[in-house]
Amino acid sequence: MARIDKIDFVEVKRKDIGIDFYKIKYPIYLKKETADKYNLIGINFKIPFKYRIEENLRYFEKIDVVYIEEGTLFGEVILDSEGDLVELVGDFPGES
Repeated sequence: MARIDKIDFVEVKRKDIGIDFYKIKYPIYLKKETADKYNLIGINFKIPFKYRIEENLRYFEKIDVVYIEEGTLFGEVILDSEGDLVELVGDFPGES
């Protein structure tokens, strides 16, 4: 059971934090490549990302992510309008 007290729409922006660093405030799922880039240690998962239906069966495409509880990032990050880290784990146009 979960209680949702607030839902809000936020804008996200890329931010170059340069030689400063961003301390992860809340646990987050990061792409495996991102976790490896910053030498972050966490729990590896393969999670379902999208699926296709063939003959009334769902075939899931899974992606590799790492569940991170704490750590720091530097360089370019994506932050929402509240200053929280955002990671786009899927295959979105323009993302690498």
